[in-house]
Amino acid sequence: MTGEMIQTKSKEFLQKIYGDANSEFNFSIGWLEQFKARHGIKSYRIFGESGSVVMENIEDVLPR
Repeated sequence: MTGEMIQTKSKEFLQKIYGDANSEFNFSIGWLEQFKARHGIKSYRIFGESGSVVMENIEDVLPR
């Protein structure tokens, strides 16, 4: 789940709970970082070419 998704869902949740009473609440980047830290949410980027491997070629080369 991306940070933007968390902010959007939080705004929707606040709207459902409190209506327009808290419409000025700001789900800023600082709020998001504290939310992620409080709940142990981390994001990782995966780099590499794992999707470009042809498994048939690897099976032929691997020792049995």
